Amino acid sequence: MSLGHRVYIVQGDNIVRMSQKAFDRLYFRGEAILPQFANRTLDIALVFYKLENRRPLEVVRIDLSRHKVRGDGSLDPEHEQEAGQLYVRRLDGVFGSKTSSPAVGVVDAEARFAERRLEAKHAPKLRGPVLRKILADLFPNRR
Repeated sequence: MSLGHRVYIVQGDNIVRMSQKAFDRLYFRGEAILPQFANRTLDIALVFYKLENRRPLEVVRIDLSRHKVRGDGSLDPEHEQEAGQLYVRRLDGVFGSKTSSPAVGVVDAEARFAERRLEAKHAPKLRGPVLRKILADLFPNRR
């Protein structure tokens, strides 16, 4: 069984499907393809699913991320870099790669603050109405 994915721009409780080619141009090549969203912040949902006979069968994972769009319609590289750094900090906590310990009697809350900053600025929660619309788009014959 193979996997597929779709990309959606999330605006409030509404979704707009984005082609995989357009997403690749935006995210991996840094092209300015979203002038209609200039100087705004967008949530983008990446939906991964199992395929059967080239049709979505079952959702495997949904990732929602927040991105700043510059005036020309490209992604803000500083915002993307900050997100990458915060995701790496999250992995540091999982793999225990921290090299120093805080002084005795000092609470090290840096990891907690980084996690909260990641959730607030880069990794919003997927809300029910948006999830229902994504599922309806993936599985139009299921009700």
